[in-house]
Amino acid sequence: MSRGAAGSTTRGVSETLRFFAGYDLVEPGLVETTRWRPDGESEVVESHGYAGVGVRR
Repeated sequence: MSRGAAGSTTRGVSETLRFFAGYDLVEPGLVETTRWRPDGESEVVESHGYAGVGVRR
């Protein structure tokens, strides 16, 4: 039996935005995960990905 972590794929902003095709992004849009906070308070730490919320058109 093989033991290992799940794989991951690194994507840039433009590559990540394609997952939101057909959706309108909610503010603040597609941003680093540490900057997307519903309460508006961002953490000041290094981010390793992007986060966004979209509403179906």
